[in-house]
Amino acid sequence: MAEYKYNPLLGPTQIRLLCLHPGTHVDQLLCSLQAASIEDAPDFEALSYVWGKPPATRSIICAGKTMRIGPNLHSALSHLRYRNRPRLLWADAICINQNDVQERNKQVRIMGDIYSRAKSTLVWLGEETEDVENSFELIRLSLILWPRDGHGNRSLLAKLVLHQFQPVRALMSREWYTRKWVIQEVVKSREAIMICGFKTMSWDTFAEFANLMDDGMTGIITRLDSRSHASESWDDQKDSFHSVGNVVAIAKLRQGSSLELLDVLQRTHYFSVTKFEDALYAVLGLANDITRNNCDLAIDYSQTIQEILTGLSRWFVLEKQSLKFLHLVSGPMGTPLDLLSPQVKFIRWLGGMPSWVLDLTTKTFPYMPTNAPFSAGGSSPPRARISPDGKILSLTGHIIDKIQTLGGLERDVQLPLPPWIRQLLASNLLKINSRLLDHVERLKTYRWVEEFRQMVLGGLPTLSPQRFEEFARTLVCDMAAGPERASADITVVVDNYLKILAEVDREVLSVDRSGLLLDVLDYINNFDDERVSKEISVLSWGMEQFSRYGRFCITQQHRLGCTQEHAKPGDLICVFYGGNVPFLLRPKIFGYELLGPTYVYGMMDGEALQLGFADQIFDIH
Repeated sequence: MAEYKYNPLLGPTQIRLLCLHPGTHVDQLLCSLQAASIEDAPDFEALSYVWGKPPATRSIICAGKTMRIGPNLHSALSHLRYRNRPRLLWADAICINQNDVQERNKQVRIMGDIYSRAKSTLVWLGEETEDVENSFELIRLSLILWPRDGHGNRSLLAKLVLHQFQPVRALMSREWYTRKWVIQEVVKSREAIMICGFKTMSWDTFAEFANLMDDGMTGIITRLDSRSHASESWDDQKDSFHSVGNVVAIAKLRQGSSLELLDVLQRTHYFSVTKFEDALYAVLGLANDITRNNCDLAIDYSQTIQEILTGLSRWFVLEKQSLKFLHLVSGPMGTPLDLLSPQVKFIRWLGGMPSWVLDLTTKTFPYMPTNAPFSAGGSSPPRARISPDGKILSLTGHIIDKIQTLGGLERDVQLPLPPWIRQLLASNLLKINSRLLDHVERLKTYRWVEEFRQMVLGGLPTLSPQRFEEFARTLVCDMAAGPERASADITVVVDNYLKILAEVDREVLSVDRSGLLLDVLDYINNFDDERVSKEISVLSWGMEQFSRYGRFCITQQHRLGCTQEHAKPGDLICVFYGGNVPFLLRPKIFGYELLGPTYVYGMMDGEALQLGFADQIFDIH
């Protein structure tokens, strides 16, 4: 049978609709394509699904000709077709000629309009295999037992899903939740319907469950993700927990007002793409500050990664007159340079990708937020220019200090675990006492904080009240949830935290407790978490978001700070006009390399502009 040949679309708003012919689940898939203007198209449903890994394909018959599609799309269409009447759908792999780059460019530009015009979006999660059987039923049961407006123990729900609700975990581990394209497909839709096999659930119900889970997961992912000794099953479980966060992110975008591009990029950074271009293209339709005549942001699949990312960065500098995108550059807060995507690493190794160009193609740890409540460089616009070849960003500002001493990384802290704890870890029995494991993780963080305190003490017996406040605010980069500035009582919170955790450290780790295991477990099981709940809740947001993924530091001028993981002594701390935070630069033979944002106590509110530093132009390569 001959292969299907596409007829060209006639205008910029014309689309193809897939008419799925009736049949049973096991019949050969038959369909046809019809062109329509998006403004007056008949009622249709849009499909949201995962393409899957090439080159596996299945065959369908389109208008009497053969067409090859991915197995996941084939399965979706087999489940979605009606038995006795046709069904009108839109699915990108079929409705767009993927071999025509010009058509693909034009169709991708209007995909947001396509999903908003569809009467509903069908979210295909995959077949209902044995491992996900009854997952929708368990989700509905959870919402009955833990109503959103009730006072149930939501952390218990999170733990139940982690340890007992295996079908829900398996469902949440599927690839759909990680893909960046699905964000726009759900956010733009009038109504979204989740489909697993032949079972359905409304998006609103599913999102309500995810929000409930998210409420009960505070701190769980971060603590478990950092456990080098966590059970092997955590590798299988964490995907489902990260998917919860992704669903919540989509739900917030769907419910909220439109956002600027930088906010969209920051909120969706953890989603994945197969093609690097789609890290940007998949979310352009969600931004409210882009017009279709922005040449730097035009969808063009013929461009190289360097052209796309440089164009995006240039747009932020020249069109938006903003340096906030630099918070996401080259290693958003805490991402080592060796974790850059292979494409960007190779291009930078060749000298083709400037350090000031952001990389959207790598998953990263949390970073300094673009809406951080600071104004280090004042309120005036940046004094910036870009070289004609697009490789050098020149910024005017000041060198305010240099890195002198660096602390260690939280994840590298080695606890002196007593033999009985090591035996439990080795035998993987700690999950029978999660409180013990929680205490071990708290102590790991405490030892890291105490290491920084000793670094600040510098051999002195105590810290002055002023120095202790500098220390306390630096622990959380002077931020609280929002983000907003840390509260006035941050010093009291940190002081209580240090005292209580020092007690736990003495009771659990300071003595070889062989033979006294029951005494230690009794102490842990009777430990009143309320004693430290406020302290941990206040500190955990700032530390988990920012500082624990970087390094604490002391500068040559004895200022305290939190900087990049890959910082070195001698790196320059600079403030640029129009930048809301200081940045770390490393001198090179020609110009400078940008390493990322930095927190420095006492330099976050324009103080550098009042100190009489001479203006300097920094050529960043």
